[in-house]
Amino acid sequence: MNPYRCLSEEELNLLEDEFKAFLIVNNLFSEDWFNLNVENPAKAREVVELFSKTVFDQIISNSNYLILHSPKLIHLVKKENETLTAIWIKLKHCHVKDLSKITDEDWKAENIECYTGTKTTKNINLEWFELLELGYQKTNESNWHNYQKRIKEF
Repeated sequence: MNPYRCLSEEELNLLEDEFKAFLIVNNLFSEDWFNLNVENPAKAREVVELFSKTVFDQIISNSNYLILHSPKLIHLVKKENETLTAIWIKLKHCHVKDLSKITDEDWKAENIECYTGTKTTKNINLEWFELLELGYQKTNESNWHNYQKRIKEF
């Protein structure tokens, strides 16, 4: 059973070469795949679901840091074992309207609110997938540490 959603037609088209390789590895060659779609669409759907799970598992395993960025909020999340650690940085009352444009001079407690937290979860991959579906983007350890250092200055 696929705990994630099935890739859309557009996403499958973007991953066409990878999907073809996946089919070949699973002994489904071009004519076999065509016949499966015609004769047993439910089974073909299972193959697409398995490919989707493989893709999302790979994305999840290759990312340990996510970021969500809006003009007034930065939310970073770190994945480690079964624990999610988060940093929230929120713009308060400040003449700067966008956190991405804030200067060192404006980076003060009266302008910024910062929170951190941790959460242990039994299904970290599913929670990570849900964050990706909400629009979180992959970021790196360096970016995580830069923001972590910034909030420690408060």
